[in-house]
Amino acid sequence: MIKKSKNQQDAERELARAKNALRRELAYEETGERKLSPLALKKKQERKKKFKRIIYLGIAGVLGYGVYWMIKPYQSGMEYGVCKTFVEQNVPYPKTIYYSEVISFSDSVRIWYSHNDSFGEFRLEPIQCYFGAHEKYGMGITRITIGRREIDPSVVERFNNGLPAIFAYPPDLVYPTPLPNDPADLQFDFERYRKDIL
Repeated sequence: MIKKSKNQQDAERELARAKNALRRELAYEETGERKLSPLALKKKQERKKKFKRIIYLGIAGVLGYGVYWMIKPYQSGMEYGVCKTFVEQNVPYPKTIYYSEVISFSDSVRIWYSHNDSFGEFRLEPIQCYFGAHEKYGMGITRITIGRREIDPSVVERFNNGLPAIFAYPPDLVYPTPLPNDPADLQFDFERYRKDIL
């Protein structure tokens, strides 16, 4: 057996003492507050900033969604869209149509609209579309009245054949802006009298 020199024994004891001190320090750091390096502090601050940005963006998104729902125009049901399509197909000059009021009933929809007829006269007329069950399409038009005149049932049945296309590509269902009750509040649309170039 080789005897170790005193210097080697001292060095081993010093190493054992350093290891024990390191273990104690590590045990203390695990239980106590650990000091962070400047890089770790910077990353922690960046994470906090990113978290705050995400919270602010979330709040802004919720507020924006709320404002959107408050100013979003009201939309009607598909019955209004079907009746509106019938009007657009049967008025001679569909570019002159202006919808002023929509009234929904349990089995029908009444739409007040204005348009220019073939003599250039401004006409305000109501159309009422009555809906019921249809064997092919589920929902269909049973009869239509314009003014107080009832439309020929064969015309209504031909129009019902086009319902799948209307359901597949629905028209604009936004409620029209009603005309004001006070004539002083009426505003003239001078663009209507200008000639269309295209």
